[in-house]
Amino acid sequence: MVNRAIKESGAGIIGAFPSLLLPEDGKFTAQQVAWIVETLQRLSDAINGQLSLGTGDSSTRGGNFNAQWIVQHFEPAAVEIEIPHGLGRVPVDVLPGIPNLPAHFYTAKRGSWSPTTLWLACDTAKVDVPLLIF
Repeated sequence: MVNRAIKESGAGIIGAFPSLLLPEDGKFTAQQVAWIVETLQRLSDAINGQLSLGTGDSSTRGGNFNAQWIVQHFEPAAVEIEIPHGLGRVPVDVLPGIPNLPAHFYTAKRGSWSPTTLWLACDTAKVDVPLLIF
């Protein structure tokens, strides 16, 4: 079985913010208020128009989302293949990217999807496609 642990590419990831302690008197200082406002602005800037699906490189995280890219080769046509993934939960769905050949993707084994694998088939042989698994 292929190890498909999610590789962090850094694309679209919002970094952790340092903690802020409330003073004993329960009042924020002007410096703390300025830090809070700056932090909220950074968060707003990171989200508004900046959400990302990641790099699309195989095994990398799907940007800001709980998703993983897998570049998959389908051969032969019309045969469901087991595709390992690193989500650690049963995927909700799969979005195919742009394949190298005209193709459609489908599954008859949806009930067999697991926290480590899913099953897909392609109606065309020798197809390479990036899949966003989420």
